[in-house]
Amino acid sequence: MTENKTDIATTEPNSGIESEVVVIENDDLSKKSISPKLEDKEANEYSKADFMANESVGKVIWKLTYPSIIAKVVSALYAVCDTIFISNMAGDNEDDRRNALAAVTLAMPLEQGIIHSLVMMVSNGGSTLYGQSIGEKNKEKGAKTIGNTYTLEIIIAILMAIIMPLISNPFLRLLGADENTGTLKPGEDYINVLFYGSICYAMSMASADLIRGQGSSLFSCLVSLTSAILNIIGDPMYIKVLGLGVSGASLSTVLANLISGIIGMLFMRSKKAVIHFTGKDMKPDCQYDGKIMVTGMSGFVSGFAGAFVTLISNKLVLHYSPNPEDPATTSVLGAWGALSKIFFISFMPLIALAQGIMPMLAFSAGAKSHKRFMACAKLTFYWMAGITIFIEAFILIFTNWIATLFSNDPVFIEFFVPATRIVVSGVFLQPIVMVVFPMLQAIGKGGLAGMLLAMKTCFIPLILQLVMSMMMKSYWGAVYAYPIVEIVSALLAIWLFFKNKGNFMGTQLPIQQTVYSV
Repeated sequence: MTENKTDIATTEPNSGIESEVVVIENDDLSKKSISPKLEDKEANEYSKADFMANESVGKVIWKLTYPSIIAKVVSALYAVCDTIFISNMAGDNEDDRRNALAAVTLAMPLEQGIIHSLVMMVSNGGSTLYGQSIGEKNKEKGAKTIGNTYTLEIIIAILMAIIMPLISNPFLRLLGADENTGTLKPGEDYINVLFYGSICYAMSMASADLIRGQGSSLFSCLVSLTSAILNIIGDPMYIKVLGLGVSGASLSTVLANLISGIIGMLFMRSKKAVIHFTGKDMKPDCQYDGKIMVTGMSGFVSGFAGAFVTLISNKLVLHYSPNPEDPATTSVLGAWGALSKIFFISFMPLIALAQGIMPMLAFSAGAKSHKRFMACAKLTFYWMAGITIFIEAFILIFTNWIATLFSNDPVFIEFFVPATRIVVSGVFLQPIVMVVFPMLQAIGKGGLAGMLLAMKTCFIPLILQLVMSMMMKSYWGAVYAYPIVEIVSALLAIWLFFKNKGNFMGTQLPIQQTVYSV
């Protein structure tokens, strides 16, 4: 065997972007005889992800993200529709419907901070490691990652279903729900059904993220769309026709996730999966479980931080209201919950793009193709900026019409319209954070990615909301804090980018390609 060292570079088709080609060494080539059929089979499996290395950057991003964007936008619209259905159908009179919307708003921190954050931690971490294993062509790592992702989701969901319904009442009271305001009972009805059915959400999210991790974003989109569309169809039937009220909205969510989760798991067990897993791969492995949770920590931080900020926002409304039991305060709480759904819409396309490019970033990081990594991040930023500016303009122009979709209550509209315009005024800066955090996660710095999201979604908003509310002696301080949060978060993301620029571009660990000829 002779050794020939050479520098290798290729140009991406139709992109004009130069990227390194990694040549994998096989020191045992002369010692082992590998079955041609086995080689062909493995080559065929990994070839399903080859487009991430061979096609133009823009084309790959489009392939990976457009299904995710569609799915996330539909999911965001579902969240808005869910709120609209509750505010218009969950009750026999205006007071019942107002209390139901406020109850769901008060229960939101439990849904975000416990269910969503724990499930997202595992699914995001599993998806990233799965994408890396494909880039590294490490079949064993990929199979165990898939199996342990599902196992962790099942364990977490079972624990939530057993423990959380027993303690949801005191938690809701702590969050501000009360019998006198009529928000405690509907709050319990709503959140307990979600806790009991959390395994459906866990399996749906895990499947969708794993499928996206191998680059099959179109089918991942189908899984998410199935859940969102069935939710929208089921809401009016369960809430109004069957008379289940807010618990009907939760039941619709659980059943929709059950169906989408089954579809996703069937895909991961089919021949369309790049790497196949067996029941043996689901045996808990501390090494893989730890990596999955650490890598996906940004998902946990994002969900938990969002929940904590929502909790503080609700508390500020109650604290600075002259009479927390006044129906006007309940209307403001409901308006704050509706506002958060609109803000969610402005944020979801960015999340979709960030998640959509994760397989390509992880694949490029695993394959040591740093120029392609950076080209993907740069183009994604441009796309995010354009989408964000369009959505922000739409919300600012049609705020009054959006308010009437939720309620015609004068108190609701009086708060919702100006507050919404203030909150979304700074979202055009969000692309900076939403590009840097998946870059950090893709190179294995899940802790830094989590820290960035924690600062953006929790610590900075928390500090500014408290300080500005105290300065203004009004819950409007929490509203005015939002655009300032966007400015500070963007500056932090820029600093983290330059601090890790060497890792992103590969200048700290130069790649040395070695070609062996027999």
